[in-house]
Parts: sequence; C-alpha cells; structure tokens
Amino acid sequence: MQRKRFRRGVLLLATTGAALCLSANQYEALPLNYPEWKAQIPGAPTTEDPDADGATSFYEYALGAAPADAVDPGKSGNSPYLSTTTGDALLHFDFPGRQDVVYIFESRTDLSPNEWTTLAWKLGPTPWQVTDTNATLTQDGNFLRFQQYAGSAQIFRLRVETSPTLLNKAQAVRFLRQATFGPTPAEVEELLELNLHFEDWLDAQIAQPVSSLTDTAAAIPGLAGFPRSFPLGNRHAKGAAWFEAALNAPDQLRQRMAWALSQIIVLGEEGSANRGNLDEWLHYYDLYLKNALGNYRDLLQDVTRSPKMGRYLTYLNNQKERGTRKPDENYAREVMQLFTIGLWELNRDGSIKTDTEGEPIPTYDNDDITELARVFTGFVYAPDNPDYEDTDQNWIDPMHTNENRHDTGSKTLVDGTVLPAGQDTLTDVTQALDALFEHPNTAPFVSLRLIQRLTCSNPSPQYLDRVAAVFEDDGTGTRGNLAAVAKAILLDPEARSGAYLVDPTRGKLREPLIRFLQISRAFELKSSRNDKVLYIADLQNQFAQFPFRSPTVFNFYEPDFAPAGELRDQELTAPEFQILDDSSGILSFGVMQRLVTKGLSQPFMTGSGSQGSLDLAYEQSLASDASALVAHLNLLLANNALNETEINAIVTAVEGLAPSQARERVERALVLLSIAPGFNILQ
Repeated sequence: MQRKRFRRGVLLLATTGAALCLSANQYEALPLNYPEWKAQIPGAPTTEDPDADGATSFYEYALGAAPADAVDPGKSGNSPYLSTTTGDALLHFDFPGRQDVVYIFESRTDLSPNEWTTLAWKLGPTPWQVTDTNATLTQDGNFLRFQQYAGSAQIFRLRVETSPTLLNKAQAVRFLRQATFGPTPAEVEELLELNLHFEDWLDAQIAQPVSSLTDTAAAIPGLAGFPRSFPLGNRHAKGAAWFEAALNAPDQLRQRMAWALSQIIVLGEEGSANRGNLDEWLHYYDLYLKNALGNYRDLLQDVTRSPKMGRYLTYLNNQKERGTRKPDENYAREVMQLFTIGLWELNRDGSIKTDTEGEPIPTYDNDDITELARVFTGFVYAPDNPDYEDTDQNWIDPMHTNENRHDTGSKTLVDGTVLPAGQDTLTDVTQALDALFEHPNTAPFVSLRLIQRLTCSNPSPQYLDRVAAVFEDDGTGTRGNLAAVAKAILLDPEARSGAYLVDPTRGKLREPLIRFLQISRAFELKSSRNDKVLYIADLQNQFAQFPFRSPTVFNFYEPDFAPAGELRDQELTAPEFQILDDSSGILSFGVMQRLVTKGLSQPFMTGSGSQGSLDLAYEQSLASDASALVAHLNLLLANNALNETEINAIVTAVEGLAPSQARERVERALVLLSIAPGFNILQ
C-alpha cells in the first residue's frame, strides 16, 4: 500500500547533549526544560511552530498538547520519556494517542541516520504492535516495556506521523462495517473521495430510493415472473431476494436499518402461515425497508395493520368480549413489551426508574394489557386480490375492519389516556399507537436496540441519552425520525472516536450473518446460475439466525443477555453471544470455510455444484508476500483491528504454503481471519 505522509515529528532519545542515553550501564534523565531540549536536537523539525517553542504544531498535537502551547510535561500534553528498571527499559507514554496519528518507536545502535529499526508502533489509542522479533516488548499499563539489546548503548526515538491512505482507509472501513452489511472496496474509495465526511455519505444514503424486496425479486431472472411463475412452498425464494438486496442494493444504510428494525418488531416463520409464499413475505419485509429511514410511528401503523403480523400475533379476526369469549391479548402485550415501552420505566439515558423502596417501576400491568387488547378488535382480511400469489386470502394489503367485532366501549391506556366510547377500530388503534409512540420510554427503548445492532452492546448513558434526544426531536420538532436517529448513532463521538477501539467494555460481537455478508460483499459474491438466483440455503442451524427465521417474537437473542463470567460480573450485555456456543461456532466456521474455498455449493447452499464464488484475483496478486496479504485483509475486513498475535498466526499459516499456491494462500488467510477476534468483534 502506498503511503503518503503529510505530517511527521520526532522525539529523539540520544546519547549526546541533554538528551537521553540508555545503555546497559548508564541512564540520564530527561531535563525539565523539555521545549529547549527539544529545540537543541539536530535535525528537529522547526516549521509550523508559531509559538517558537522548538516543537512543531503537529508534534504537539500528536502528544495531546495545544499546538500554540509549549510542550511542557507539567502543563500540556503528555511528553514521552524513558526510564529503566531491573534490566528493562520503559517508554512512559501516558497519553492514549490521537486517533489519526501513528506512533512509531524506533532504535539504532549507532549514529547512522538511515539505520533505524522499528520496535513497535500503534495507531492512535490502540495497543502497541511489536514488529522487531529481536526485541521483547510488552504493554505494561501506560508503559511500553522492552528488553535491552546486548552490547553497545542504544539510541531510541518516538516518531509520529499521519498517513491519509492508511488512517483514512481504516476509519472508512470501520464506519462502513457499522453502517452497511460490509464495505466493498468501491464504497471505501467513495468515502475517501468524500474526505471522510461521514454525514455527507449518510445524507446521500438517506436520499437513495428504496430498494424493495419486491423490486429486487422482479429484477432477478429466476424470480422475475413471481408470483405466477414461482412454485408455492419454496422457502428459499424469499431468502434469495433478501440476500440479493443485502449484497448488492445501493441503499445499504436502509438495508442495514431494516434488518435492525426487523429484530425489534419481529415476525418469523415459526407461528406464521404460508412459509413458502414469496409474494406476501417480500411485501411484509418491504414495510421495514419503506420506513427504515422514515418514521417509527409509521412503521408501527404499517406492521399493526399487516395481515402477516395479525396472524403471527393472533389478533387477526380478534373480536370483542361476548359471554366467556375475551379479546386476544397477544399483540397488546408484545406491542408494549417489545415494540415500544418495555417492562420498566426508564430515564432517557436508559437507566431504570425506581420507587421510594428502590424497586423498578413497571410500565404496565395486566389491566393495561386487557384494556389495550380491546383496541385491537375488529381486524379482518382485506378483499382478495387476484394479482397476488395466494388468491384464497389477502396476506398483503392492510387489514380491513369489521366494526361489528370491534369493542366500542371506552378504554383507558397505559399513560392514562382515555379513548372515548363509540370510536371505530382504526380511530382506536391510531390513538393507542400514538400514546405508545409518545410515551417517554419509547425513545430510549428503541434507541438502545438500534445502537446495539449498529455500533455497540453497552453504550454509555450519555450516548444513549444523545440518541434518544434525537428520537424525541430531530431538531425540527419531529419525533421518531429514523434517518436522524441513524445519523445520531453513527456520528456520535462514541461511534467515531478511536478511543473506544481499546475500551474492553465497548464494541460488540458481530452477528454471524453479517460476517458472512461482509466477506461476500468484499469479494463480490454473485450467482453463476443462468437465472441469477442466489440459492443460499437456510443457515439457521449453522448461524442460529437467518432472514425470516427468528424462532420467537423475542428475536434470535435478547437485548439484555449477558453470558456467565466476566461480562455478567461487570453487568455488561452481549446479546449476540446468546447464539454463540461450541456447536454454532464450529458450524459457522464450516460455512465460512466452504464459502471461501468452494463458493455457493453444498452442503450449505441449495442446488448442485458451485453456483458462485468469491472474486479473489487481486488478493492472489499479493499472495507471494504473506505479510502484505494479511495486512491488506486486515485493513479491508477488520479496519486494522487484528492484534499482533492474530496477524502473526495467520502469516505463519500462509507461509506454510508455497508462494506458487496463490489461491490456496489467499483462502487460508481469509478462512483464518474469519475466526479472528479482531474481525468478529467490532469496536
């Protein structure tokens, strides 16, 4: 990778003058007059130094100081210095580092200016990466501990530089891993052309027209004639349309948000009718896509009137109380517990409100469920539509109402709102959904779940409060603007700042399906079939998740799941760990290995033979240099998040194959990277 350096600075730890001398027997401390000492170093940069303190503005910036201030360890910045202890040397570097700066620790044993050896480097606040196999270096708190070479005195220096090619690409990849189903090389370049103006990219995505699943399916030759030409009962057809959109639709932000929303307002095959009917499933999922960057209130209205949801949560044909028959309470319960307000009253930052006894305050009780269930009475199928796949029942158009079945009595809602007697079904439903939407819990409840799906499992209360505030008011007085919420999530300092790259309480385990999609998108997986159908079989058994296959209304995993052990002890949640165990870990690895080495083929793909493969041509051109290959994959797939141990293990494994085995080398590197923590954990 070509590196274009535009700023650099050097802290020299030398044997001459007032600088440092570090040898087996001698150590001289850093003088207190650091700016004067810095200016005395031969060759020290003197440009762009408006305060004339001998340190360039960039160097002061890199050390955490204000560029106009003197680099004084006692006043501004965090100047590095050396010390020794029991035969080891310590580089004291308390400042975590600027996220757009590379810090390079180097050594030489003589004064030859061109023979510096890099001992370690780090990007911004990330951990140090050791590069010299002849030196033993370990991270020890704020110190970089290294063993001295035997022999003559050494000279050390800390060099700082920034490289737009390297640093900006890593930031672009990280952002796109959060905002899309995985960055493609073209999307990375597009973001670089925008000079990493993430908001401009988001605005362009929000302006993109909706790539609906119905339109996507119509553009696939093998599905183009649906519903008439496609056989009923083929459960894989809807998945083929979903994967085509996830992999290739230009409105990636919308696609990613729709997938997140489908895990909040859940509808799965289990408990649903007509699992194989392509038409009705695509139309239903299009409700998420239509509203993914629209308004959450509209999404609530659309799914509530959907016959698919009406059947799934059993309020289709729900009737008012008569004799021993009572209205079904299923949807009334779930629309509160899972879609809007949750179980406990919340502050806007997500903290739970408590009563005078210190106990959590419930948001609703059984009486509230009973009252709300009366609202959802009177829904029936819309009239049959001959243009749809199933001509016996209309599973697509919004449900109609039968007012003879609707409870027209007055109803008291969870917030105390009273719906007057005599109202029709849609009026009652609209006002009830308005009350839930306006409830103070809804903003933090929905915002937390969206943050968890996009950026991190454990946002700080401040992060959640900032996003929930945008849900409440996007700045124009509009509540529930999901485009504004998406921007708030992705542009928040906790999503963008490099400081959180090394915070063990931040980040998230990525969903196995998204990891599969990222590799598929990065290397342009396409169907090689004549009909262009991506026949990706049901991977529920391998991934424990798959489109349209949530096992319950509670999603594949629960938002507050905490695995036993250190995470639970620290009261941290990790939802995706609920579907990771020994079995799913091994099975998902098998899927990744098969994808990389065999493409779309059995046993994980439907149909016979290979039906598509990854394009690894560019990677094969790098394969003769294992380190360069792994560095490329680390940047493209993991925004340089793999640590030294992971990198070295993959490089060693790749070097076990002959350089002439280019394809095999790339496949081995990619398969191993797919199980590396740096790829699977997004921070």
